[in-house]
Amino acid sequence: MCLALHPNSMVRLGQRVTVVENRLDEEVELRVKVSPTHQVWEKFQIGSGRNAEFGATGFIYDDYNSHRYATIEIFLNGSDLGMFLMPRDFLTYAKIIIAKDANGKICISGLKSGLTDFGRIKGLGFIFGRNYGGKRTEHILFV
Repeated sequence: MCLALHPNSMVRLGQRVTVVENRLDEEVELRVKVSPTHQVWEKFQIGSGRNAEFGATGFIYDDYNSHRYATIEIFLNGSDLGMFLMPRDFLTYAKIIIAKDANGKICISGLKSGLTDFGRIKGLGFIFGRNYGGKRTEHILFV
């Protein structure tokens, strides 16, 4: 389940898509906060074992105020993990994975997209497919 509270987060036809995958046994919540007030702008819930699609540029709020920047905080079952993503992470990675590593610690990793990854564009995914196999996984954050 993905709950969008702001129309900027909607994925439009022709827009680059970033997939967030929850590989945990608990529900993950992403809260978008905009500085300097750190007011919650949007909330997204991703169920256990589910994926959610986000527009890669959906968290850049320069239209509203160029002095504000957004952070995407990560919550697990309502408790803050102390981890956050930046809007550039959604531009850099085609897929962001929230999972546990071999030691049981929560790890956020990403799969980078190539220049010719046309499957990442909304509306072209059914033609080119979204094949993440063979892409190098990079660790973004650890708890």
